[in-house]
Amino acid sequence: MKYYTLKNHVDIEGMDCLISYTGYTGEDGYEIYTANENIEKLWNLLMQKGKKYNLTPCGLGARDTLRLEAGMPLYGHEMDDKVSPFETDLGFGVKMNKGVLREHQDIYVGDKIVGHTTSGTFSPLFKTSIAMALIDKEYSNLDSVVEVDVRGRKLKARIIELPFYKKK
Repeated sequence: MKYYTLKNHVDIEGMDCLISYTGYTGEDGYEIYTANENIEKLWNLLMQKGKKYNLTPCGLGARDTLRLEAGMPLYGHEMDDKVSPFETDLGFGVKMNKGVLREHQDIYVGDKIVGHTTSGTFSPLFKTSIAMALIDKEYSNLDSVVEVDVRGRKLKARIIELPFYKKK
């Protein structure tokens, strides 16, 4: 896989998984995502198969140490709303003609602010930006189209029912 790519619907012993290659430790490595009900089975499988490779679980502190040693910037540390990805040598990941919804972005109907996002990100599963929000009840009808202010640009968004992903 190329760096910063993913493969969806990978079968790992009967579990539907998404595998991404972002290697945010500076090391070669992959992230595996699967449904909540598969987590314990996947963990046990990885621990069993990884014994012969001396696989050792580690936490966020270890990830952060490796990321720092590799000189990889992290939002909220080396960059934030005042320091852009261009200033941290991550401009390759910025698409100026698109926008990802994040937290604390105003939601508009016309010129009126009717709410704000509380969480948001790009969804690898849906291949689009998703967000949760608090919005005035009178503007919260399902399938309503609103606009979200993403760094000075108003992007159209549709109000849908949660959760975004429904278990089968």
